[in-house]
Amino acid sequence: MKKSVLCLAIMFLMIIPIKAKAKEIVNQNGIVMSEETYNNLRKIFSEARVAVMDTEEFNNIINMNIDYEKVQKSIKYYKTYYDHLQRKYVNEEVLQEEYNRASTRGTSVYETTYKKLESTFVQMGTSINFLSVNLRWKIMPTVRSFDVIGTRFVHQYLIGGTQLAYQIYRKVGNSNYETISYSFNGSNMKTQNNGIAYSMNLVNDAVNHLECDLNINLSIDYFPTHVWTSYQHAISNVTLAQSQNYDFGDGLGSVFLFKNNIDQYYDGMGGLHQYQSSSSV
Repeated sequence: MKKSVLCLAIMFLMIIPIKAKAKEIVNQNGIVMSEETYNNLRKIFSEARVAVMDTEEFNNIINMNIDYEKVQKSIKYYKTYYDHLQRKYVNEEVLQEEYNRASTRGTSVYETTYKKLESTFVQMGTSINFLSVNLRWKIMPTVRSFDVIGTRFVHQYLIGGTQLAYQIYRKVGNSNYETISYSFNGSNMKTQNNGIAYSMNLVNDAVNHLECDLNINLSIDYFPTHVWTSYQHAISNVTLAQSQNYDFGDGLGSVFLFKNNIDQYYDGMGGLHQYQSSSSV
C-alpha cells in the first residue's frame, strides 16, 4: 500500500508544470532586470547604452510605460571615404552585410570609415513622442574633434529638461564601457524652436567601441509629424563655436544649415527621416 501511495505521489509531481526561474540581466552599474525588460529596452537602445544606464534613468524609462510593440525604428549604414579624383569626401549608403564585413583590425582609418545611424521613436500617450538617436562607429576615426548629433522636427516641440546625450566608449584592453555625459542645459547643446543638437569632442583614447547617443521627449502639436536625424563628423579640427554655427534646416543630413562655409569641415553624411501621419494610440 505504501509503495502504491509513493508511486502515485511521484506521478502527481511529474505532471505538475515546474516554472523555470526567469533569467536576469545585470548591467555594469549593478541594475538587475528581467530578460523581458532587457529585450524591451534593446528595442530602443543599443547594448552599450543599456549597459551604462544608472538607477535613476532606468527607473524613469520603466515608469514611462512605453508600449514596446509600437516602437518605430529607422537605420542606415554609411561608408565614407575620400575620393582623390574629386578631392572630396563621398558618402555611400551600404547594406548591413557590408557594414558587418568591414574589418576593424588595425588602428584608426582616415580614408574610409563605416558608421551606423539609428533613429527610434515611440508615441507615449496621446501627445508625447520619445526619440532616441544613436550613431555607432564601426571603424574608429583619426580626426577627433567636435562632431554634431541632432534632430530637426516639425509639428512638435522639445519638452525642455528631458534631453540626455552621451558618448559611450570602451578603451582597448577594458571590458566595461565608459561615458561622457552632456547636461540638458550645458554649453555643448544648441536648441532652436525646430531642433536640438549636441557637439561632442570625440575621445582621444585608443578605443575599440565608440557611439554617440541623444534622447529627447517631444510634445506633439498636431499631425502629421516629421523628424529628421543627422550625425556630422568633423574631418578637420574645429572649435566648439564653429561646430554650433548653424541653423536647423534642410542642410547636411537634412538637419544642419552651417554658416560661413563651415560645412566644408564636415563629412556631409546623409540622415534619417521618420513620419507620423496620425496618432498610434
